[in-house]
Amino acid sequence: MGYNIIAANFNIHPSQAQTWNKSFDLYGSQALIPRPKGRPTLTQENDKKKDNMTLTEKQKYEERILQLEAKLHGAELNRDFLKKLHALRSGKQIGRKP
Repeated sequence: MGYNIIAANFNIHPSQAQTWNKSFDLYGSQALIPRPKGRPTLTQENDKKKDNMTLTEKQKYEERILQLEAKLHGAELNRDFLKKLHALRSGKQIGRKP
């Protein structure tokens, strides 16, 4: 039987019948089993891997974040001080509303 006759009988495109036939010839019946497409869904196993971080590691990271925030605050204060000093030396008034 030709692909056109088979396609007309099952109401599919002839190239689809040809593709299925080629897949069957190359890989056997396993090739015709439908497989899920696209990105796999997030499973509980993947969630466990993310939460697998020990408590001490979390504490280390939280402590490091606090240190960096304190360092940033100090740098911001230093920047603001230097801006004000520069404004005073140049005779401009900055940060005041009339």
